[in-house]
Amino acid sequence: MGDEIELLHWGILGVFYGEPQLSRGQRRSTGPHHALVGVASSRSRDVAKEFLESFDVPECTLTFRDYSELICSDLIDVVFIATPHSHHFQNALLALEVGNHVVYQKSLTVNAAQTKKLFETAKREQLFLMEGWERLDKLISWLTGRSWNVLGSLALHWILRALPGGACRPNQITSTMKNCPESGVDETTTIDMVFSTGGREIRTEAIASLSTPASPDGQLAHMIIEGSNGKIEIRGWEAIPTELYLFNNSYSLSKPYDVTFHEGEPLFVPEADEVARCIREGLLESPEMPWAESLLVMEIMDFSEASEPSVRLPSRPL
Repeated sequence: MGDEIELLHWGILGVFYGEPQLSRGQRRSTGPHHALVGVASSRSRDVAKEFLESFDVPECTLTFRDYSELICSDLIDVVFIATPHSHHFQNALLALEVGNHVVYQKSLTVNAAQTKKLFETAKREQLFLMEGWERLDKLISWLTGRSWNVLGSLALHWILRALPGGACRPNQITSTMKNCPESGVDETTTIDMVFSTGGREIRTEAIASLSTPASPDGQLAHMIIEGSNGKIEIRGWEAIPTELYLFNNSYSLSKPYDVTFHEGEPLFVPEADEVARCIREGLLESPEMPWAESLLVMEIMDFSEASEPSVRLPSRPL
């Protein structure tokens, strides 16, 4: 695409609150520009249209009949996949096979085998592929030099990223899982991992439970991240927070942080900019969110799932 990307055209599979922010990026005067070309919903074109009407997007933004129509459109450079993760594999595979770069939200796929297949396809087709991640936001990078403690409900990547040198493979993994008999989905999962770093061992524990307390009205902190530069409290659901509160090392409270915009830019723009930078430089993966780390997470989750054979994950087997 040359030294500079004038405009990167995005298509989105599935609808969720953050996506129209991509379209606002095209109004910026510096850096890569982004345009939301269109959206496809699995339910109907009317659902996609209703979704777009709820946000400030250009009238020319398209609604596609289905996922295949969007993926096969010549107007699209990058497909952003926001469907349930049980469908990430088939959606991403189709997008790659027709020549689109792909960005998808966590969790990457259902298992490591699907993840490897996507990476193999992206490499063969020489296309960029990345799992979206909040570490690309400048606010998060303010903290993650050293993350000490995380209280709340979030993806496993934080545990790996908090260790020196980024993601590294644990020496030992122990996992227990209790499923919900009615659905076959795991109700409570515990993963214990032991890492070796700097001549000593570090033990981490991740616990996920359907009974985890939350405060969706934003009145209480649903997640707390403590690090070398201070502390962040996240109010509301961590996936769609209402406010962030920043504390420095003396625990002085700063003003609430607008989670939608950062330095005048939408929250998803740093992620989109990283995609543009990598595509411009001819990279197939982002150094900030490398394939090896995404695969490691899926391998750990495969190990955890194997601890309870009765757990059933909806996916198309390879």
